[in-house]
Amino acid sequence: MGHPRQGRPRALNPAAVSALAPPRLGVGPEFDLIRDYFSGLGARGDVTLGVGDDCALLQPPAGQQLALTTDTLVAGVHFFPDCNPEAVGHKALAVNLSDLAAMAAEPTRAPISRASP
Repeated sequence: MGHPRQGRPRALNPAAVSALAPPRLGVGPEFDLIRDYFSGLGARGDVTLGVGDDCALLQPPAGQQLALTTDTLVAGVHFFPDCNPEAVGHKALAVNLSDLAAMAAEPTRAPISRASP
């Protein structure tokens, strides 16, 4: 028997989604990073709700599916702790692009996951 939440994802009510206000970012280092690096990104037509503190809402074009992957790299496991941050970012993007290529998916965006001690 599978997990009780397995199966088709629940659809969101379009009226409820359109009523959502743009996300307001909180206070603290996590939100400072989001503001500093991601708040100026341009909007896309398929992004219903963009950069925020919890999640984004995407609406792929009719007849298409969305393949999403986020592999998090860990210092001391996937790269040396003193590694250049740009090299770590390059590797993180490369491993996720590889996952998409394995599914024959066309990359259109790059979700980011970060864990700090």
